[in-house]
Order: sequence, then C-alpha cells, then structure tokens
Amino acid sequence: MASSWLTVGYSAHRIETLGAFEREAGRHPIVVLEEPPTNGFAGMLRGTRSIAEHLEEVVPEFPRYSELQCEVLRRLYRAGARIVQIEPFLTELEAIHDGFESGGRPEDLEPGTVRWQVYQAERRWTAALFGYYGAAVGGDFDRAVDAVCRFARLDAERGRLRDRLRARSIVELLPGSGGVYVEAGYLHTGLVRELRRRVPDGVPVRPRWLMASVVRGIDGCSMHLAPGDRLTVAYAHGGADDGPGSRLLAARSLIQVVLTVKDELSPTAEEPYPHIADEIETIGLADRLDFEACRRLYPKVKRLPPARARELVEAHLG
Repeated sequence: MASSWLTVGYSAHRIETLGAFEREAGRHPIVVLEEPPTNGFAGMLRGTRSIAEHLEEVVPEFPRYSELQCEVLRRLYRAGARIVQIEPFLTELEAIHDGFESGGRPEDLEPGTVRWQVYQAERRWTAALFGYYGAAVGGDFDRAVDAVCRFARLDAERGRLRDRLRARSIVELLPGSGGVYVEAGYLHTGLVRELRRRVPDGVPVRPRWLMASVVRGIDGCSMHLAPGDRLTVAYAHGGADDGPGSRLLAARSLIQVVLTVKDELSPTAEEPYPHIADEIETIGLADRLDFEACRRLYPKVKRLPPARARELVEAHLG
C-alpha cells in the first residue's frame, strides 16, 4: 500500500477548469467523480450510449460543462482509467425520495442510521436555504445577514457528513499501487482530513487546487473564495461563530452574489478564464465594503443585473 496515494483535486464546475482536470486526473489509474452513480454512465464512457442521452437522464446544473466533461472522461477511459461515481450522501438522498414517493414516511427511518442522518441534515439545510431565500427578498438587512449565517452553519454541517461518508467509500478503492484522483468542490476542505484519518499508514493524501496557477497569475493568490464560502469553511472547521466577523462575511456575501455572473461562460482567446476573472473582481469589490456600506447598498443592488449592480458598488467605492 505504500506505493498508493490519493489526490483531492479542488475545482469548480466551469468549462475553464477542464484542461487542468484532465491533466491531473490523467496521472491516476482511478478517477472518482463527485456525483452519485447513474444507470447509463458506463454506457456513456464506452460510447454505446450518447452523451446527450446520458445528460438527459441526469439533468446537469451546468449543461455545457457536463457535456465537455463527458468528452474528457471518455478520453481518460480510453486511456485505461477506471472512473467511478461516488457521492453516498446524494445516493442516500435519492433513496429517501424514492421511498417517500412509494408511500414511506420520515418516521419510518431508523434513528441513528446513515439514511436517518442524511435525512436530518438535508431537512435542516433545506429549511435554512428557504429561510435565506425568504430573507433575501425581504427588506430587513439584518434578518438577511442572520439567514446567511444560519445557512452557512447548516451547509457546513451537511458538508461534514458528506465528507465523512465519501471518505469512507473512497478509501476502499485504494489500489496496491498507483493513485486515486478525487474530484471535490471548493467547500469540501474537510475531505482531506477525513481521508487522512482513514488511509493506511504511509499513504499520502495530497490536496491540489487545480486553478491555483491561474489565480496566482491574475492577482498573486493561490485561491479566492467568496465571502459566503469563506464563512461556510470557517463554520466547517469550528473557526466561526455568529459574531461581528461572521456577520461581516455574511453581509459581503449578500452583495457579492448579486455582482457575480450566473450564466455559464465559455473561454475565449481574449479571456480564457472568464469565471475566475469575474469572481476575483467581484470578491475584491465585496471585500472592500464594511458592514454599514453593505447595509446601504443591498436594497439598491439586490434586484439589479450583475453589471448594473457592479457599477453602483464601484461608484460607492469611488
């Protein structure tokens, strides 16, 4: 086992990240995706099922990214990689929904089981999410800030459970020699810790921020997290409470999410990393605002398109 290793590759579901994903994942005989298993996935990899048919079944949040990632996965598969879908939390959640559609009830879930834990975490997370949506459209800024803090807390709790369940399954894949590449979203920083707790002695777990060199080339930092993401990560690692520091991050998050482009952007020759450039710019603007500036700006920008909202924030900052 000493010749095995795990690489956790952190990136977002953006088209501009796929080149780095393919290069890093291609160095490993096993590639673990951050998604639950789907029936047509193996056929898609083999080419007996079209990518369009596969995506029609899974209904991806980012259609163009998912289409291009499937092309990458096919190349990795043809090169000999074993590609596995592992996301036990979402797999359990699908089973819960199927059970409820067949007449099951929440009280039928056995307390203490993994399925019960998933249900409880998802129930609390969903309530916090709807609470955030309700507060965000209302007119009370302090209530919206409180809702962001609560959602970040529950998002961190849900994420910790996801990381524990996923690490448990991933470790079982370790080969006698060679590496396992693990796809992970930016917020799952606890996954490295969970894997290190479970791997045999001498097996390294290596985190890799796939776009670090690109981000560093733009502004000198290796990673930029939005204010809301920094708040979630802080809660996940026990480094946050509901004090002024957390509330400032929550207030900046309310502004930053309005400024950020929501549509999928495709790289061009002029801008090969459009989402990274947009996020660095909007995070930089939000991080220059104090709490009272966020309070004054939020009712003015919350219903505006990103470009117009950005103009108002830039004007405020002078």
